[in-house]
Amino acid sequence: MGLNKPDPKSIGLRLVVLVVISWLPLLILSAKSGLLLGGTVQIPFLHDFVTHTRFLISIPLLVIAERVIAPKVRLVIRHFYLRV
Repeated sequence: MGLNKPDPKSIGLRLVVLVVISWLPLLILSAKSGLLLGGTVQIPFLHDFVTHTRFLISIPLLVIAERVIAPKVRLVIRHFYLRV
């Protein structure tokens, strides 16, 4: 599928795929169980900003950070590999 390429198009596609995989099932299950807008819980799913922050902001930040961290991790791995 080409999600691991460093170009901006694949990064955007990876962000969309990860958000859909992580957040959309929660939305569907909340709607199916009647907890999307209210019900027996104190904070309905659509009003729970912690959940939205966790899945809709944290995941893209981690994917973007991967682009910065990955080359450094490769250098560290190469360093340890050459020392052994």
